[in-house]
Amino acid sequence: EVRLSSEILGEDKSIPAARKVNILLKALKKNIDYPDLSYEPGFYAPRSEAFKRQYIFAIEKIGPDAIPILNEHLKTAKGDYRSYIYIILASLKEPIAYKEVCSILRNSNVGWLRVIAARYLGLLGNKEAIPLLKEALNDSFAIESQTGSDSYPPTGTEKEEFHPVREAA
Repeated sequence: EVRLSSEILGEDKSIPAARKVNILLKALKKNIDYPDLSYEPGFYAPRSEAFKRQYIFAIEKIGPDAIPILNEHLKTAKGDYRSYIYIILASLKEPIAYKEVCSILRNSNVGWLRVIAARYLGLLGNKEAIPLLKEALNDSFAIESQTGSDSYPPTGTEKEEFHPVREAA
């Protein structure tokens, strides 16, 4: 439902970009403030993490028209919401995002935020990020999954650790 709604909104040309970005950012902020920590069968991340990614992808589809609105939100954004705005700017290959996304990957205490920071830091294509991405290959954030499965919570008796930041880096 969230995926379809955000995809449709991101692609709808009849709605001005500013309005779409504001709607998606409001949904992102609500998701950060009130996360859905339940799990979809077969997925290793909580629903809220999938939702956040869908909002990022939808804004990414809007493209460069989203950048001024994102920059405006940065003026008052705080905490994880601010971090996600920088990650969205990185998804749009906006150079101002580089240092902040590096800082998120290096310093955030939220594992899922480091996962998406590693992914977009790599996509920015800045060669200076290579040492930090190599460092992220040792990130301690781990979840347990059933052996041979990416599902969470684990349902079998044999469990293994999965390191999503390492995978993203």
